[in-house]
Amino acid sequence: AFKHVFTSPSSVDQEPKATWSGNAHIHGMHVITKASLAYVAMQAHFALTSTQVFSCTDHVTDSKCFYNTILKLLEDPEEKDEVNQLMTWWNQQIFPLYMEVEGIPSKDSVLARIQQKCAEYRARACSVEVE
Repeated sequence: AFKHVFTSPSSVDQEPKATWSGNAHIHGMHVITKASLAYVAMQAHFALTSTQVFSCTDHVTDSKCFYNTILKLLEDPEEKDEVNQLMTWWNQQIFPLYMEVEGIPSKDSVLARIQQKCAEYRARACSVEVE
């Protein structure tokens, strides 16, 4: 279901390629997100029902509640290890070139600079409170 929505229907039956054109490519998506996984689960859930028209507020499928429940589970801190394993597995299935990157970002990366600015801001805020 994920490939149908985010890569392309043809990507389901064919050998993986480095990139697939489709919604993932259009939106610059290179990893699975918890929200995208919950969205596809909601779409698959709807497709398996007899409901004719999709609506987030449909009382039969209750798609909005279903989506929020899946997302809440995926964001549950007690499920972090299992969810990380699940997300890695999905990323490897959908994005053939996916590689799990761990570790500290390089000191010149955008993330490192943002983290440094945040640390400086917190330090200034603490020094103002102490005075």
